[in-house]
Amino acid sequence: MRDFSAVERRSVDEARRLRVIIIGAGISGILACIHFRQRIPNLDICGVLVAPEIHQYWKHVADKYGCMEYNKLRQQIFEAVWDEEQLKWNLRGFKGKLMHSASWDQSYDYKGKRVAAVGNGSSGIQIVPALLPEVPHIDYYTRGRTWISPSFRREQIEKLTFASEDIETFKKDHQTYQKFRKDVGLELQSIHGITLTGHSMQLGEQEVFAENMKWRLANKPELIDELLPSFSPQVPAI
Repeated sequence: MRDFSAVERRSVDEARRLRVIIIGAGISGILACIHFRQRIPNLDICGVLVAPEIHQYWKHVADKYGCMEYNKLRQQIFEAVWDEEQLKWNLRGFKGKLMHSASWDQSYDYKGKRVAAVGNGSSGIQIVPALLPEVPHIDYYTRGRTWISPSFRREQIEKLTFASEDIETFKKDHQTYQKFRKDVGLELQSIHGITLTGHSMQLGEQEVFAENMKWRLANKPELIDELLPSFSPQVPAI
């Protein structure tokens, strides 16, 4: 006879309970919590570690969608351990300075040192170019691919000039200044159609992004096939 002892005693339509740990409560961590709760039934999210720099808006979002219910505040991860079976890296033997972009040590002088950076999210792709002129060597470890876009509306912003009268008006008339800022913000935010799947703006800009990345890699064209994403742009921070 067959042994059915390993078969769980639940109906096929009953969702199996899942336990998820989210480490980090920046934008990605909060959105992961929201999407897990919305899409996966019978889910147990056991903790989100929160960095002190989270903006008040994202705290509001976390409260609104019930993410704070699962938060464990003021937690730290002290070490990462090598898993022989999973073949995952650890940091136990590293003797140098360790820093995270969310808690950057402004007093640390990294000039002239060999540096390794991990991750090609929006923080990583801004930190690495800033480090390059100051260090003799840098190793950059990335797990996946990401889009590198041209600067949005940079030309228009850099061309803005203000007469002394305009500056005085801004200082004295806060409503006029706020209107100016909102107009600029609206102009900058109007490009986010590129993050919506199937949007006409996204379909057109994807080719622009690809050409931009090829231009940036003109000196090492052999890397483009390894770095160019196969998925469409999805988030504003690209």
